[in-house]
This record gives sequence, C-alpha cells and structure tokens, in this order.
Amino acid sequence: MKLARRDVPASTGAVIAATGSFAAISTLFGNPLAAAFLLLEASGLGGPMATIVLIPGLLGAGVGSLIFLGLDAWTGYGTFSLTVPHLPPAAPLDGAQFGWAVAIGVAAAIVSFGIKWLALFLRPHVERRLVLLTPLAGLAIAGLAIAFAQATGKPSSAVLFSGQGALTPLLEHAASYTVGTLVLLMVCKGIAYAISLSSFRGGPTFPGMFIGAAGGIALSHLAGLPMIAGAAIGVGAMTAGMLQLPMTAVLLTTLFFGTDGIKVIPLVIVAVVVSFVLSKWLAGPPAAPEVPEPEEATVPPQVR
Repeated sequence: MKLARRDVPASTGAVIAATGSFAAISTLFGNPLAAAFLLLEASGLGGPMATIVLIPGLLGAGVGSLIFLGLDAWTGYGTFSLTVPHLPPAAPLDGAQFGWAVAIGVAAAIVSFGIKWLALFLRPHVERRLVLLTPLAGLAIAGLAIAFAQATGKPSSAVLFSGQGALTPLLEHAASYTVGTLVLLMVCKGIAYAISLSSFRGGPTFPGMFIGAAGGIALSHLAGLPMIAGAAIGVGAMTAGMLQLPMTAVLLTTLFFGTDGIKVIPLVIVAVVVSFVLSKWLAGPPAAPEVPEPEEATVPPQVR
C-alpha cells in the first residue's frame, strides 16, 4: 500500500494488513473460519466487555451441552448434528463457480431485502386489527402451502413449516425437483415467510436457509454450477442477507454441509460477503435518532 500510494490513511493500511493476516493464518490452519475467530479474539476488537461476556457464555454453553451428552450415570437427551448425511461429493472448484457465487450473492441480497420489506409493510396493518387479520394471515399461509402441494405433488410441509426438517430431504432428493417446482417453492415459501414475520412468532434463520438451498439447486440446472456448490452458496448468501451476520452464515453453512461445506467454503465466503454488503446498501443508512427540540425559555413577567 505504501508503494502504491504514500497518502494512504493509517486505518486503510491497518485493514489491508489485517486482511493479509487473515489470509496467512487461514493457510496455516487450513480453514478460513479458524483465522477469522483467532484474529477477532486476539485483536480485541470487541473490547474488554466482549471478553467479560464471552468467557462466562462459553463456559455456560459447554456445561449446558451436558444436557444432551449426559454425565456419569445421568443420561442425556442424545446428541444431534446439523450435518446433512448422504450428500454427493462436491465437485472441484473452478472459475465459473466463483462467478455463480457473486451472482447468487447479489440475488440473495435482493430476495432477503424483499422478504423483510414485505414483512415490515404488512406488520403495522396486522397490528391494527390483530383479532381479524392474524387468522387471515394464517389462512393465506395455508393456502400457499396447499397450492404448492396440489401443483407439484410435493409435501405442503416444505412451505408450511420453518424448513429445518425439510432442508435435509430437499438436499438428499434434489434430483427429483424440477426447476419449475423449485421456483414455485421459493415464491410460496418467501411470501409465507414474510407473512409469518409480520404476523406470527418466528425466527429468520431456517426459512432463509431453505429458500437459499432451493434457489441454489434450481440454478445448478444451468451450466457451470454443481448442485452441492449451488445449494451451499445459496444457504450462506440467504443467511447473511437475513441475519446480517456474515461469519455466522459461513459457519452454519459449513456445519450443514460437513466435508462438502469445507470444500466449497471459498465460494460460500464470496457469496456471503456480496450478499451482506449489497443488503446493507439496499437497506440504506440507519435512521438517525430523533432529538427533541429544546423548549424555548419563558421569561416571567416583570413585577411592577
């Protein structure tokens, strides 16, 4: 940077240096996530408060996992894994897949922005008449699920529920889904997702991952994009667009796809960064807090 320009701000040089450190440690450990977490912790970006919160939280997470693992004679509830089994091996990476990663990142940012916009648009209207409009919202979601099932012959649960349970069958039986079925699934799921966010309780994680996987599988019917790579890119990009947490998006995608997730992690990172940056741009700058205007001082009448 100093050779290219001598008037580079110190902050820019620090960012470029940190980027080089991330790349070097990623090469050393063979995993980009290891580099990200190591440098975030070592650099102290979160400040002293982050350590105060994270250390007890990390300890609580470890002890809390005993509920599933068990201890001595106490049996746990049993372990479970997010990793999807029985997936075909990921294809070797090439330049075309990185092009698809950029394109899917752009599409995911637009789709996630549209879902959140529709949810925020509907929410104040539903809140005015909760008793009347909440059941109507539920009927609309049920209608979308029934319409998808009748049109495609696929189960309505793919639209009706969060997608956590349906994501594994979708990936394992991706070959049985046509492009038209996947597109209709994305449309119905996206609208139902927005209605749910506006009218019911629910989180933004698994429905976004499901929509991203369906979109990636649909695009894998085109040239240059293997199915596993397309699904992983779609999951990561939609998760980043909905949650606005890029590192979490990469981590969740890697956990879901297991060994395949590690093989395609460079593609996922590219798509996640594109989706995160573009979704931030689409959302615009945060609204400035309203500052109350100072009241005019009143002058007491003079006493004569």
